[in-house]
Amino acid sequence: MPVNKTNTTYQNQLPENGLAPPVPAEPSTHLTKVITAFPDPYLLLKPNLTGVVASAAFFKITGTQPHNWVDQNFLTAFSGLLVQPVPALLGNLQTLFDQALSTKTAQQVAPDSFQIRSSETANSNFTLQYWGFSVSVVLDHAGAVEYLLFKINDLTAQKKVEQQLQEQAHYLRRITQTVPDMVSVIELQTGQAQFLNKETFINHGFDPEAMRTSSARERAEIIYPDDRQVLHEYFKKLSKATEEETIMAEYRARNSLSEWMWFHVQGKVFQRNNAGEVTHVLNAIENITARKNAEQEVLRLKDAINRRATDKYLTLFNAIDEGFNIIEVIFDDNGKAHDYEILEVNPAQE
Repeated sequence: MPVNKTNTTYQNQLPENGLAPPVPAEPSTHLTKVITAFPDPYLLLKPNLTGVVASAAFFKITGTQPHNWVDQNFLTAFSGLLVQPVPALLGNLQTLFDQALSTKTAQQVAPDSFQIRSSETANSNFTLQYWGFSVSVVLDHAGAVEYLLFKINDLTAQKKVEQQLQEQAHYLRRITQTVPDMVSVIELQTGQAQFLNKETFINHGFDPEAMRTSSARERAEIIYPDDRQVLHEYFKKLSKATEEETIMAEYRARNSLSEWMWFHVQGKVFQRNNAGEVTHVLNAIENITARKNAEQEVLRLKDAINRRATDKYLTLFNAIDEGFNIIEVIFDDNGKAHDYEILEVNPAQE
């Protein structure tokens, strides 16, 4: 009996045990519900990169419909999103899936920017996106890859904010070159400095690079313990401030030379997100250590003068030969004197 070529081809593809590789079953209703309920953009794929089911967030971010992905090859469908072909991006995605399938572990691709079509009906419209990608593996009971769970990590809004800050930083640099104060732009959520006029900070004994890379705990440690709550309230007020408000505070901080210094800070809202929430604040920081030291010296001198005057008074008071005392007259509610209290007497009076 002649051998059927189709069967021969199939036989050559069989593993040694003669069994065909298992075909992934359709996902359970439970799994489908989980994927569609995800708030993030997820797409479930078969190992051959055929789309199975996706979350509503996935369709929203890509501006597509289920028929664009379900039962479609992922790379073909994704190519349809792009305004222009991006071979490097598609190559990175193919590598992402290959590594996940071969290692059976989660993989990710660094964020990249590209243009996608806004909708199927408006091909002339497009938006610039900045996405990262990750993929997780779903194994069956035998440990084989049954599904791939693909996720889009949308960093577009964050990238736009960073670009805006970079553009604004250009103008900030020009301005801060002419002012003696330290100027910073702080991201409220992380407390990280997005901008510093570095030379001015260095002149006041601070290391801008260390400030940029330090943890929240390390940043708190350089603030004088009694003043940490002061700064906490300062940033809290800024998070609720209007564009016209200026928030002020005074605090002490330790510079790189371990010197405690006094600072006066004035802050204003610098950036808001699409919801109108304050995300970044601008701070102008004046070193007032010399002024504070002068104030302390004035207080010290006043105290010294008062002590000397008191000492002279006591010396004279105690040296008088005649009896001398100090009496406080006590008045009633009608203003009439009705009693007195002896406050002090000299030795001669005793």
